[in-house]
This record gives sequence, C-alpha cells and structure tokens, in this order.
Amino acid sequence: MLWLMTEFVLLAAVVVAAGVLMTNTADRIADATGLGKKLVGIVLLAGATSLPELAVGITSVRMGAADLTAGNLLGATLCNLLVLAGVDLVTRTPGGILSRQAAAHALSATGVIILKCVAVIGILINSTVMFGPMGLTSIVLIGVYFALLRLVYFDELATRQILAENEPQKRPPLGRNAAGFLAAAAVIFLTAPELARVADKLSDLTGLGRTFMGTVFVAAVTTLPEVTAAYTAVRLKAVELAIGNAFGSIAFNMLILGVLDAFTSGPMMAEISDVHVVTAVCGMIVLCATVLSLLYRAERRWPILEPDALLVALLILGSFGLVYMQSR
Repeated sequence: MLWLMTEFVLLAAVVVAAGVLMTNTADRIADATGLGKKLVGIVLLAGATSLPELAVGITSVRMGAADLTAGNLLGATLCNLLVLAGVDLVTRTPGGILSRQAAAHALSATGVIILKCVAVIGILINSTVMFGPMGLTSIVLIGVYFALLRLVYFDELATRQILAENEPQKRPPLGRNAAGFLAAAAVIFLTAPELARVADKLSDLTGLGRTFMGTVFVAAVTTLPEVTAAYTAVRLKAVELAIGNAFGSIAFNMLILGVLDAFTSGPMMAEISDVHVVTAVCGMIVLCATVLSLLYRAERRWPILEPDALLVALLILGSFGLVYMQSR
C-alpha cells in the first residue's frame, strides 16, 4: 500500500512538471501564431492537458472498467472547475478569474453544458443503436464537440481582427516552443497509463469502489496538468489561457467519452452505470453557477474571499459528497 502511494505521488509529480512546461510554451505559441490565448487554451492546451484522461480511458476500457472511465471523464469536470475556483481564491487575481473580464468564455461554457446534456441522455436511454464501431450517442457527442469548436473559432477570429492593431510586433520563435510543448505532452501521455494502473489497484485496496474512485481520486490526479496550467497561466498574467484550458478540457473529455466507444465491443454508453448521471448533473449545475459568475459581478466585493469562487467551490465539494453517498 505504501509503495503504491509513493509510486502514485511520483507519477503525479512528473505530470505536474510537464504541465508547467506546457503552459509556458503554450503562452508563447499563442503570441507566436497570433491565434490568441483563449483559442490556444481551449484547443491546444486543453487537448494536451486532457491526454491523461485519454490514456486512462483507453486503459480502463480495455480492462472492462467502463465505470472507471465514465467516472474519470465526468468527474474531471468538477475537478477542472474546482481548479478555477481554487486559483481564484488563492491568488486573488485582480478582478477575479470568475468575473466579467472572462465573460467571453461563457460561449464555450454553454457549449460544454450542451455536451454534458447529450452524455446524460445517452447514459439514461441505454441505446444499443450502432453505426459501425460506435454508438449513436457517441457520434452525436463528437459532432456537437466539433460544432462547438467551429463556433468558438469564428468568434475568436472576429475578436482577433478587432484587436489586431494591438498585437506585439516582435513574436517569440514558434519552432522551439512547439517542440517543448510536444515533448511535455508526450511525457504526460506516456505517464498516464501507469497512473491508471496504480489508481485501479488503490481503488481495490481502499474499498471505496471503482465508481467513487474514478470520480474523485483518478479524476483529481489526471487533472493535475490543469491545476499546474491554471496556476502557471495566472502567474504569467494569462488568465484567458487558464479559463480556456479549463472549459476546453471539459469539452475535450466529452469528446474522449465518445471516441472511446470505438475501443469497446458494444455501445459504451449502455454499459455505464446510472450513478454517473448524478456526477454529470452536478457538473452541469456547477457550470451554470460558473457562467453566472462570468456574466455577473457585484460591485461590492468581500475583503478576504471571492464570493463567486467560494460558491463554486462549495457546490463542487457538495457534489463530491453526493456522488460518494450514491455510490455506496
């Protein structure tokens, strides 16, 4: 047990170190390409920091642990939002991360809510309709994801055209930063399967059960790149990168949930326990609260804590407690 915990911590440390490198290089890539920090955060950084979820998902599906897979991907939503709220509370970012300054991300957040609604419907209806190697719900999830990506891209493109005159003339080198980004992403992708193996053993030894383990324990650790990315981005004063990464990672996790269907013999959604509907609905409630925080900011602020971030954090902790009670 002690050795497993030690191995778990060491693997997590590797993921964190790679996450720091990825965030720094992603920030420079955003400047080098002129794509903007929001788009790079939603697509590039989110995709890379979600590699643990992809690797863990493939490993879990091949082990026949559909509940661990669903718990990891759906639970990562709560972990990603907890990261945003936590960084907002700890760093006391001027204006707050969850504020009107970040209201442009409400579009992607709303799209994520739609993705989670599709996942909930797929779990509840237990559809066995297949199109090739994938179920109907998985195909819809993938289609909605790319439709959302297209919408965000054109929205950001319009914004970048308006702000084009304010772009810095001197841009950092793209090649070196892209190489560093890919190297860090490769480290995370190779480390994640071993992380899944250790987490699966710990789930048996702790007696918490695979459902709760996937929702909290594995989801928390595979969200470490997002934790590192958010904190590093705030230190770099790239708040858009942090928020884009959080919402982009949640959306990418829903894409992974659909893609993993191709690695199973039947429709994966039909094999997922209904207990994960609770996790998904809790995630949607917290997402709605986050969108409200992005769109509304009271003039009066608390001297010590950000009330919006505190509300989001409390909702997430309550969600974890509810999921645990449901899985017992």
